[in-house]
Amino acid sequence: MSGAGRRRALWVADPNPRAQAFYRRHGFVADGTIQVQDGVREIRMVRDGQVRPPAP
Repeated sequence: MSGAGRRRALWVADPNPRAQAFYRRHGFVADGTIQVQDGVREIRMVRDGQVRPPAP
């Protein structure tokens, strides 16, 4: 299965600008969904389909 067209999602601590920047470079964007788990605020980042990672 190629994964094309499939939505990927992950949670990242907020604020954690380094992690958020890393995921943005790999095609993820914050979708506005927030959760607080064990006192840690997290934002959901999503990506649609397959995105090639940036070249080193």
